[in-house]
Amino acid sequence: MKKDLNHQLLLEEQLKAVQGGRGNSLVTVILRCLYPGCTWSHRCSPSNEQQARQEHTQNNPGHNEFSADVQSPM
Repeated sequence: MKKDLNHQLLLEEQLKAVQGGRGNSLVTVILRCLYPGCTWSHRCSPSNEQQARQEHTQNNPGHNEFSADVQSPM
């Protein structure tokens, strides 16, 4: 496993997909807020991930830790 630009641990094949190694626009990131009791989650493309994080944190002060799952077609 390696870390992406946001210091999230990813499998090497997921990291390549997030960084554009495959050039596949079908990659989806599922973000989940890790704030206790928060159930927020969001599906987006890797290019919109940072914006989604910022909007959730702006609308919910203190909600600034997230998990990210990367899904790509096999």
